[in-house]
Amino acid sequence: MRKRTTYLDHLRFRYGAGVPDLAAVLGPPSSVRRSARPPLLCADCGKRMHRVRGSLPQGSARCHPCRRAEPSPSTIRDRRGPVRPLVTHCRRCDGLLPAPSRSRRYCSPDCARRARNDRGWGGRPTVRGYGTEHRRLRAATIGGAVGSPCVLCGEVMDDPARMHLDHTEDRSGYRGFAHDSCNVRDGARRGGAAFRARKLATRA
Repeated sequence: MRKRTTYLDHLRFRYGAGVPDLAAVLGPPSSVRRSARPPLLCADCGKRMHRVRGSLPQGSARCHPCRRAEPSPSTIRDRRGPVRPLVTHCRRCDGLLPAPSRSRRYCSPDCARRARNDRGWGGRPTVRGYGTEHRRLRAATIGGAVGSPCVLCGEVMDDPARMHLDHTEDRSGYRGFAHDSCNVRDGARRGGAAFRARKLATRA
């Protein structure tokens, strides 16, 4: 079998004995240098591990089974939920509320309904002024209101499907019929003004 020549043999053949010993200059091959490194052992069980870039130094590195069995305190997640008080106060009447939760913030359904009405939305239609009596009154008087001017913009109304029986601001009575767009726009304007007033009151 023919002997395998290396680049160092080629240089010696071409230039003679004046070629320096590259093996002494470069040191042992990379495979020999890697094998000469001490193995990386687990700090808990002593199992041999594969050394990669970014591995912890000897004495601090731990294998995957050891880390899963005893995770470090920094990686343990607190899976317990937030500790809630046993008794707190109702958000509306300031009464006692036992066992509060995210969905239970009022002491009774009546307080929850009143709180929704205080915010300007929710509650039963009867409480908000749109119950059976309101619907009956609208059905009885809408025929005579066709062709009359809107109480908000003054333009003539000719489509009964787009006419609202408008409440007063305190919902104790009615101002008359108005366009549905005019009624919704007026309610949004008054609701926005009340919201901004409450925000300014809380900031003060």
